[in-house]
Amino acid sequence: MRRAWLSGLVLAITLLVQGGCTPMSSSVGEDRPGAAVSSTATVAAPELDGLATEIDHYVTQLEAQQQFSGVLLAVFDGQTILERGYGWADRERGYPNLPTTRFQIGSLSKAFTALAILSLQAEGRLRVEDSICRYLDPCPAPWQAVTLHQLLTHTSGIVDYVTLPQFWVTMSQRAVSVQELIQLIATQPLLAPPGEQFHYSSSGYVLLGYIIGRVAYPDLPVELAERTFLTQTILRPLGMAATSSGICSDGAATDAIGYRVAWVQANFCHPASLFAMGDMTSTASDLARWGRALGDDRLITPELRATLTQRSVPTSDPRTSYGYGWYVSQLADQQVIWHAGATPGYRSFIQVDFAHERMVVLLANYEAVPIVALGEEIAAMMRRWANDHERSTLEHRRYPPSEGILQHPAGTAE
Repeated sequence: MRRAWLSGLVLAITLLVQGGCTPMSSSVGEDRPGAAVSSTATVAAPELDGLATEIDHYVTQLEAQQQFSGVLLAVFDGQTILERGYGWADRERGYPNLPTTRFQIGSLSKAFTALAILSLQAEGRLRVEDSICRYLDPCPAPWQAVTLHQLLTHTSGIVDYVTLPQFWVTMSQRAVSVQELIQLIATQPLLAPPGEQFHYSSSGYVLLGYIIGRVAYPDLPVELAERTFLTQTILRPLGMAATSSGICSDGAATDAIGYRVAWVQANFCHPASLFAMGDMTSTASDLARWGRALGDDRLITPELRATLTQRSVPTSDPRTSYGYGWYVSQLADQQVIWHAGATPGYRSFIQVDFAHERMVVLLANYEAVPIVALGEEIAAMMRRWANDHERSTLEHRRYPPSEGILQHPAGTAE
């Protein structure tokens, strides 16, 4: 135990040194480049070339219509069939999106927070049935009945702080502390009695991040403690070297700039203001490594996987429930887990089908991308291909954007 604590302390010091923050910026006055250079990874199996080509053709059409800029990674039957960048990571400096480009992933961070909570429970250091007031001091009286389970499943009744105008006006662009965020959240009345209704609320995951930090390393600043625990228990064991939390971009060529519309940069949002609900940055390949690890026994036990992906509470979609940090959807004869994320200038999506070893990872640096609809369409293309026994059927089919994502609203799961 002492060795583990010392290891965590050394890691925390390293993260503290790395934790500086500079808003993303790009050079001004350089010549604007022409078409972006895209990069495609090698298809894993020649027999899947047709599927990869069809998906690539579809997304390339969207890129040409300025409806997608980012990275796509598709896994079919356990093999990566397509990993490619589309559009610009930084248009002003002429940096294209590549498979190695890092993006803010927003609410995809919630799944990491959920697993960290369950890891602490497995160590006997907390229970999801506990009242959150056991870990918060002071704790508002209306929160006494709120449990960690309710925070995880968005049934606490606590308001989503990112819907509050004062957050965007006074907090979103600075290195706000988690205590300040909690103080803002605590001023709001409950939307419903705890445990009664599903109300998606990022506030719950801010509170969960605070609890992780206080329980894991009580002698460290809570933000550093939470970041250290995630790195030590998830990111480092999986070799997710390109993934980090709570750290701004330094303007490196590997980091995508977030655009609002037509290559206009989005407003800056400091990751500290998102904390454990949405402060992570990652690559498509790191997230694919994460998705694969959830499906085998390298990181978690089958029992823990079942807890993460249980259909805990229904949502407005009768096919979909919410587990712990994941949506769980029943699509025909298969169950998939998925989530989407959104921060200013960025959109993200991951869907994992454990039974068929399929996965879709989408990272975008353009707000106009309807990320959920796009991800679902690519997953549907893989299902249709699997159901077609003749490749020629696929090679003559086309899924123009007008028949796919353009008729869907942008995802609201972020």
